[in-house]
Amino acid sequence: MIQSRRKWDLHPTEAYWFAVRTPALWEKKIAARLAAKDIEVYLPLLTKWVQYKKQAKKKVEKPLITGFVFVKIVEAEYAKVIETEGVAFFLKDAGILRAIPKEEIDWLRVVVGEDVLVQDAKFEAGQRVEIISGPYMGRQGRLVEGRGNHRFVVNLFFLEKEMILDIPKRLLRVL
Repeated sequence: MIQSRRKWDLHPTEAYWFAVRTPALWEKKIAARLAAKDIEVYLPLLTKWVQYKKQAKKKVEKPLITGFVFVKIVEAEYAKVIETEGVAFFLKDAGILRAIPKEEIDWLRVVVGEDVLVQDAKFEAGQRVEIISGPYMGRQGRLVEGRGNHRFVVNLFFLEKEMILDIPKRLLRVL
């Protein structure tokens, strides 16, 4: 008998990222509740200055994506998340619970201005790389050489022209 395809990307021992729907304006509360249950949670926040009527300006942190938090869980933690007060449901794709690639979570970190750890990436001359932040974000090229531990020379082709850029390591990812 052929085993049917699993209805989710949950794994018994390896943790993956998933999106969890929350009521609007509850994201911080839900993130705190999940963290209290020892669930790894990520809530991308943007810092903004707001002014309410005649009051002085105030710095506030608002969720980048309203109504969602992200959890990194193994299969056994699914119930702890879904039973958390305020959690509505896990985001699914055609009824199937799908993991969010780590690269997309890293991308959210870049969008809100957090440094993304790239310690595990080994940078070597000739590798294809992508610039993940800054004015050249999304451009791909080849690593030419390293300049110390934190800067690299990247060869980009743009509008049929060759560009050589000196880019900080934290702005690169290996393809």
